[in-house]
Amino acid sequence: MEAPPSDARQRTERKLKRSDLPSIADGSRRQLTAKSNLSAFTKPRAIHTTCCPFIFSWHSLFMQISLEKIIDPSSLRGIGGIQRGVEPHKLVSAGHRAHLIAEALGGKAFTVGRTRPRNAFCVQAANAYYLFAHRDYQGYRSFFRRFFHAVPVGCDIDHVLSKGLAARIGVPFLLLAAVPKSANRSHASAERCGIAPSRQLYLGKTFPLDERMFHKVMGRRVNKRQSAAVVRSGYVLGNNHAFGLTLKQRGAWNLAFCIDVIDAGLAPRSILRPI
Repeated sequence: MEAPPSDARQRTERKLKRSDLPSIADGSRRQLTAKSNLSAFTKPRAIHTTCCPFIFSWHSLFMQISLEKIIDPSSLRGIGGIQRGVEPHKLVSAGHRAHLIAEALGGKAFTVGRTRPRNAFCVQAANAYYLFAHRDYQGYRSFFRRFFHAVPVGCDIDHVLSKGLAARIGVPFLLLAAVPKSANRSHASAERCGIAPSRQLYLGKTFPLDERMFHKVMGRRVNKRQSAAVVRSGYVLGNNHAFGLTLKQRGAWNLAFCIDVIDAGLAPRSILRPI
C-alpha cells in the first residue's frame, strides 16, 4: 500500500502543471489568460427572450419618461406662477385717501364688512386685494385675518411703512402685509431712522415702497441686500425696486399679500361695498 503524497510533492506537481502552459513572445502568461477570459465575454451568445423578457424593454422604458418639469402648486415657485397683483414698483405703501390710493393702483376702493373706512378698507387692483389701515387703528391684525381667513404660518401682520415714519410724513393710511417674523423684527430698528435727506418734497398723495420696504415684504433681513449706511439713511422717496422677479421671488411676494388665497377662491368672504 502506497503512502499518501507529502505536501512538498504536491507543490512540485502543481508547479509542473503550470509549466505546461504555452509561453508567448514577451514571456507573460497573464496576458494569455486575460485574452482567453476576454474572448469568453466577446463570443456571441443566444439570448432567450422567453426567459428574460425585460432585457429588451429598457429602450421603451426610457422613451416613456417625460421631460416636463412638474412644480408643486404649494411651493414658492407654484405660488409665483399665479398671475395676479400689482408689480412691486407700482405698489403704494401709504396714502392720504382711499380714492387716491385706488387711483394710483388703477383699481377700486371698498369697505369691508362693518369696518368703517376711516379705520381700514381694501383696494381691488389687478385681480388682487390690498388692505390699508389707519396708523392709529389697533385692530388691523384681526382685520387682515378676517379678510383672508388664512395667514401664512410664521408671519406677522404688519404695516409696510412704519407708523412712526408715517406720522412724520403725515400720511394716515398704510399698506398691510404678512411678513416673516424674523425679517419683521430685524427691520424694527431701521424703521426708526426717519426720512433720508432728499431734494424731493414729501407732498405727494401716495408713497411707493422703497428698496428696504421691498426686502421686508420679501422676508429678507434688514442688512441682507443693503449696507448699514444705506439702511440708516431712512426712507428714500423714489428709491423703489424696478427689477423683475424670478418665479421663487414672485412666490414670496404673492404670499405676503395672500394672492394664493385669493386665487383659490377663499377670500374675500366679507361683504364689500364701494367707497
